[in-house]
Amino acid sequence: PHCATGCQYYLLIKDGKIVDTEAANGPSNKGLLCVKGRSGSFDFVQSPERIKYPLIKNKETGEFERATWDEALDLVASKFMEIKKKYGSDSLAGFACS
Repeated sequence: PHCATGCQYYLLIKDGKIVDTEAANGPSNKGLLCVKGRSGSFDFVQSPERIKYPLIKNKETGEFERATWDEALDLVASKFMEIKKKYGSDSLAGFACS
């Protein structure tokens, strides 16, 4: 599932690819699905444009290059620390949403 509501559904597979979803009778969705659950849950899985690993922009070329998760997370943490040092801890906030 891709959202925080926790709906349950079945993925319908044909020739090894997800082609549709079917609602399961879960406690949060009671056999119903929203538009995301009906069609937004699987289109991206086989997309050739799907990002499957972290990318970091090379400052010299301007191109994104494949990175490890450790490299990407270290970069983000160091940038947060730079912001905190320069502007104070009240300059950072977080927000997460499906």
